[in-house]
Amino acid sequence: MGEFLPAVVTAGAGLVLLALVLLLAVPPVRRFRRASAELQVDTRGRIALLQQLVNSRRRPYE
Repeated sequence: MGEFLPAVVTAGAGLVLLALVLLLAVPPVRRFRRASAELQVDTRGRIALLQQLVNSRRRPYE
């Protein structure tokens, strides 16, 4: 068992570090998703306004 102890400790430390990194990365990802969703809503609204403007200025075919 003594020869496997360094490998077990290294694997345990790696798992702890991985969990710590994941816990620290979750809040920025949530903020990014929220900001991205707000940007998409804003962009859709602007595109709709521009499409209305283009359609109102478009001349019918003669």
